[in-house]
Amino acid sequence: MESKTKDNTMTSISGSGSFQTGATTMNDASNYVLIDTIAVPIGLRGRPFIVKGTVGGGGAIAGLRYTEAALAEDAHYPLAQDGDFNTATALFPFATNNAYQTAANGTFVIRFASAPPEFALYAKKASANTTVQISGSILI
Repeated sequence: MESKTKDNTMTSISGSGSFQTGATTMNDASNYVLIDTIAVPIGLRGRPFIVKGTVGGGGAIAGLRYTEAALAEDAHYPLAQDGDFNTATALFPFATNNAYQTAANGTFVIRFASAPPEFALYAKKASANTTVQISGSILI
């Protein structure tokens, strides 16, 4: 089970199906740091969605984890981590190769098959502190 958010807030998706989080500092090489939790409105759930991650100039990331909740504001469960993103599945039919090892100033893209009520992305730094910001949209 994952904690909800770092400060008890979450990013809600707008009526257009788009979202963008603030940049989150990755300052731990051993543990995953929550980038953000995204709340999906009822009318947009079940639709394909795309997430783009932008890594800051400080350093690379060395890990990426995706969790989701079956119900809004429920416990999150990990569904993909690190090398899992390198093999297309029914959950995510496309991901940038080695998304979990994105270099400084790099980006990764993951396409998911179906938007849940809530999802979260976590990352961990490779060696130097860096930032990660995610943006994306639900395909409507």
